[in-house]
Amino acid sequence: MRADEVVLDEDQRRVVEAEPDRRQIVTAGPGAGKTEVVAGLVRHLIDAHETYPEEILVVSFSRAAVHAVRRRLADTVTDAHLVSVRTLDSLAYELMVESGEQVAGFDATVRAATATLEANGWQFLEQIRHIIVDEVQDIVGIRARLVLALLHNIEPDAGYTLLGDPLQAIYDFQLTEAGKRDRVRLLDIVECDAALTNHCLSNEYRSRSADASSAAVLRKNLLEATDDLVRRTLVEDFAANLVSIGDLEAEGQLIERWTGTTAVLCRDNIDVLRAAGMLRAAGLHATVQRAATEQSYAPWIAQLFGDVPSTMISRQSFLALAETVQLDDADLAWSALRRTAESRGADLDLRALARGLRAGRRCVDLESSPATQVVVTTVHRAKGLQFDNVVLVNATNWLRDADAESIRVLFVALTRSRDRLAVATLRQERGWMQSGPNERYFRRGPQRWQTFGVEIRGADTRGLGPTSEPMINGVGRAVSWRLDRDTSNLTVPFYQAIQNDHVVARTTREFGEDLEARIGSAERRATPWPSLGAGGFVEALETVAGNPAANVGPGRHGLWLSARISGVIDLAWREQS
Repeated sequence: MRADEVVLDEDQRRVVEAEPDRRQIVTAGPGAGKTEVVAGLVRHLIDAHETYPEEILVVSFSRAAVHAVRRRLADTVTDAHLVSVRTLDSLAYELMVESGEQVAGFDATVRAATATLEANGWQFLEQIRHIIVDEVQDIVGIRARLVLALLHNIEPDAGYTLLGDPLQAIYDFQLTEAGKRDRVRLLDIVECDAALTNHCLSNEYRSRSADASSAAVLRKNLLEATDDLVRRTLVEDFAANLVSIGDLEAEGQLIERWTGTTAVLCRDNIDVLRAAGMLRAAGLHATVQRAATEQSYAPWIAQLFGDVPSTMISRQSFLALAETVQLDDADLAWSALRRTAESRGADLDLRALARGLRAGRRCVDLESSPATQVVVTTVHRAKGLQFDNVVLVNATNWLRDADAESIRVLFVALTRSRDRLAVATLRQERGWMQSGPNERYFRRGPQRWQTFGVEIRGADTRGLGPTSEPMINGVGRAVSWRLDRDTSNLTVPFYQAIQNDHVVARTTREFGEDLEARIGSAERRATPWPSLGAGGFVEALETVAGNPAANVGPGRHGLWLSARISGVIDLAWREQS
């Protein structure tokens, strides 16, 4: 449906029909049509007030929300690609690139960007007439300080629109991790600003079934509740009355019969990996939603550029290549590629692109997204997403902490569905623990020093480098593992992932170092490195950026395809064959 066919309700129109200098805060529950409102506001600013697309900045909490806004803008706004739509982290990175300072790490970049903005301002903001910030209830700690610095440094005649919902605040844990100095909530501060115009989007448009509609009504009851004990009872009772599909291991194949997209929501990351493994064993191609801090670049980048003969690509050549993979928005992709490569001429330098990707220049338009109908994730990683079907795994255990944030997490999970909303059980498996600087999951035995399982993440299998072996047929299938004797040594093991006798991936040094930190080096033990047993599934392909290779063959420009593998892997303590 195009924008001129969308009928906004009265509450939505009050927000959309704003002057560029208005400053307003909007409370919007799940399914209240925030994306439509953001797109409508952008269109109104351009059409009614002659605001240029480049003078509007949209800031969102998550990559998913950025993609949703961009898709909607593309349907509603001429030159939508000129509207700046950014995550907070990518905006911070962009500021630091312009300042000429390189900072490693997401949080460190945000802190440095805030300090730079507070001290020197930002020339980019001088052209901005209106900022739109989404999910303000979850902007806390150091990121709240960054947004406050942005709002304080816009021109006096510029305005902003802040959208959020206190009942969906599920990132309070970042306040504890950030320390006392950064214990600030953006929503708490802006709600005290008497100069802001307050609006509330009271209707709900997401639900298309009785269960989903009832979940929307739950918000009204929670708002009227007097304390957290009453709120806990409300969400527990609601979850307890949902239809159960039974044990996920035995009945998971039922999900395959459902139409539309399905999210299997788990409370913990280890349950995500275990649930995904069970669904995959049942024949489903399930994708694990990656963490917000993990970058994964779309496979089309390497597919288009991996072995082209020229280092420089013109726009015309790129558009011709883009047709071969049916790229959705080639113009947007071209802009993103040039921005990442910091191109100044008319052409794209592929080696500069590889350097930009390798340096972690954050551009959501180049990142991969789940291509499957079934996604397994925690609620925190599903932030800003909605699905046709939602299954909550072990929902009765979600409130074991009995705090306000846990109640809100369960509420958010209950309001992700358009149609089907159900629960399932996953048998508990004792012994899983997080260890090491990367907080990797390991399964220990009866003795604490024993280790019989390990988590493997998508980023762990990028160590192979360029290969001419075809990988496309391996997506959606399991892998087997063997120790790579040529690259392993006494302090770091490396493992090869095998499909049809072909090596499709190799674990990274970081994975080997995490394993060594848990079990000790081979030179200190009487046994060799353990074998990796069952587990591991190629959920997708992705582009890896490395150092340019020779001027022939795949990966010649520093771009190649890699198999993205995730799961929980058994460790087998026996002699290597």
